[in-house]
Amino acid sequence: PPETWPRNVDYRFEHLILRHLGQVEAGYSIFKDNERRNGADIARMSELSESILAQIDYANVARLRRENYLHLHAALSTTNRSPMDVTEIDDDAVPLCYPYLPREKIEKQYFWERRLFIPVLWAECITRPGAGFAWERQLSRELLPLPIDHRYGGAEMDRIIEAIEAYGK
Repeated sequence: PPETWPRNVDYRFEHLILRHLGQVEAGYSIFKDNERRNGADIARMSELSESILAQIDYANVARLRRENYLHLHAALSTTNRSPMDVTEIDDDAVPLCYPYLPREKIEKQYFWERRLFIPVLWAECITRPGAGFAWERQLSRELLPLPIDHRYGGAEMDRIIEAIEAYGK
């Protein structure tokens, strides 16, 4: 049972502080080192993490994430190749990101150069040996999981939309 798992006690927080201060790039190497140090073993969260998470207004976070998702969807749905059952959300859903699959591939580096941090999901899928999984590899290479974090609002969503619309111009 989870309550018997060991607590994570070897976690660094500096990258989170740097991100909060707007120094995302400075904290990225710390983040990568932190991920390497902690590995993939299952552990309970630290007591500090529990304390921080207890302060979150989850209902407000959910509302903001849905608003950001719908903002992007209103602007990008006509150019999104993601299946509609993926991009349509229920009223009580709290999406992780807006899954944008553009008509023409847009390199994530394009966004990173504009300080828009679009993650690479399922990177191991691209280099996995063996036949098959062509769709999964294409999805990992081309899907843009656009951020809809509760820390963002309409202005940040508009910046993402403008970057997409300006691509290739």
